[in-house]
Amino acid sequence: MIIDYRKPKAGVLTIPLPMKTAKGQKGVNKGRNASHRKQKTIRLIPGINEIPDDVWNQVRDLKKIKFYLGEGHIVEKYVEEKKDAKEKVIAVETKKVFAELESKEQELLIKDTFDLKLLGKWRKKGNDFLKGVIDDQIDSIKNPHEDDDEE
Repeated sequence: MIIDYRKPKAGVLTIPLPMKTAKGQKGVNKGRNASHRKQKTIRLIPGINEIPDDVWNQVRDLKKIKFYLGEGHIVEKYVEEKKDAKEKVIAVETKKVFAELESKEQELLIKDTFDLKLLGKWRKKGNDFLKGVIDDQIDSIKNPHEDDDEE
């Protein structure tokens, strides 16, 4: 799933995945043995992120994520909502993955992506044009102030 994290003046957002409690209910990592459990997390870097559908659906109902979704700080791109009988959204799933997008859409996503691992993943699967766009984006991330020399 493609997630656009666009909160102004934001840093990296680390989100703990809900853990199963002894009774099988979801809960965050709390309790006296919490420090002994390895807490799994996901991180959102400002810009475009790619998160597996099942993982995103685990954190989508967290209070902070609901707030960010409502405020437009997090935008789920190319998704289809699954609703229950009461028309409440219970899950979302990817409608299109990066490789299925038009090249213009891919180019726009690349220019909003600052995660070097994700850019590398897309580069492996891209054509020559996309590889050039990705290389330019990687270069602008690694050398952010080269254009400032001209001023």
